[in-house]
Amino acid sequence: MSGSSNLVVMKKMVQQLRFEASINRVKVSQAAADLQQFCLQNAQQDPLLTGRPPAHGFISLVPYDMGRSLGEDTDRTRASELHPTAAPNSHFF
Repeated sequence: MSGSSNLVVMKKMVQQLRFEASINRVKVSQAAADLQQFCLQNAQQDPLLTGRPPAHGFISLVPYDMGRSLGEDTDRTRASELHPTAAPNSHFF
């Protein structure tokens, strides 16, 4: 490594170290307490905890109908339509 490229690398390292030294640090125990408080305050709006979609019209990412089981006849029919040689009761999973 030449002297000028070594100097560039060292300047970048010093810049990175100065940036890291300027970051405001928070103790892990304080961060955990803050996270716990946030979760408790927002638990009623969390669809993963309440089991219902959020009130603001979020589009569901669930690819199946929550009212049906995954093994119903409609899935078998759909599989045989997609693959004509599939037996009516065969499953591809």
